[in-house]
Amino acid sequence: VVYNNFFKRDRNFKVEKSDDILRIGMLGDSITFGAGIANPKDRFSDTLQKNLQENRINAEVYNLGVTGLDSHEEIKLYRDLSFLNFDIVVWQYYLNDIQPEDKGEPAKIISQDAYPNDFVKRLTKISTFFDFIYWRFSSKYTTTFNNLGSHYLDLYNNEEVINNHEGELSDFINELKKENKEIVVIIFPFIELIGPNYPDFIHKEMTAFFNSHGIEVIDLLEDLKNSNWRNLVASKFDTHPNEKVHRIAAEKLYEKIYPKSIQ
Repeated sequence: VVYNNFFKRDRNFKVEKSDDILRIGMLGDSITFGAGIANPKDRFSDTLQKNLQENRINAEVYNLGVTGLDSHEEIKLYRDLSFLNFDIVVWQYYLNDIQPEDKGEPAKIISQDAYPNDFVKRLTKISTFFDFIYWRFSSKYTTTFNNLGSHYLDLYNNEEVINNHEGELSDFINELKKENKEIVVIIFPFIELIGPNYPDFIHKEMTAFFNSHGIEVIDLLEDLKNSNWRNLVASKFDTHPNEKVHRIAAEKLYEKIYPKSIQ
């Protein structure tokens, strides 16, 4: 992975911006970063820029994705980089973004469920090769990530957590509006859960929340829900969205952003 002058997985960012440039900031976590995507040109951020430029829009799309970030950390990141003067902020939302700043519970789940004993745990910490082999062949992989998924979904039923989460999002949205920024939210589903029992109530709840603030939302669940989830992930051992999902995301964003760019 190659990083730029702002330690992001992208070409170097320029601070100066002429009036004829449409600058778009892509805010998100490992999905935006492009985890599981070997060629960064295949990410939805890069594809969106290509599509806009091919249609004579002088667009710069800056990928701000950082692996492991939740909403509160993404907000801090944006504030640190707001001097880049974005015209449009594309905010990639994932269902684990509700995780409070205290990440003790996810860490506890990983610690309890990931390793059969302390000896194996110690080996994974001192040997990168052993850690790689362990996670490729251990049945604990599925158990751990299923338990993490259940933890994040349960948070949406916790009134205190959801109120705090939405309050934090509201403050940031209002901040962006005061700066006259256009905002587009794109929601990615838990791909490995796609099927008849998928918890789509969360998508409906968060879409309604963003819409109540006048924010346009792209919910990718609508485009992916009838697919076999195994055809949408990077690999058997990496459930990040693959190139196909990134292409769909770029197409949906183009449909929202292109009309704004020619106004």
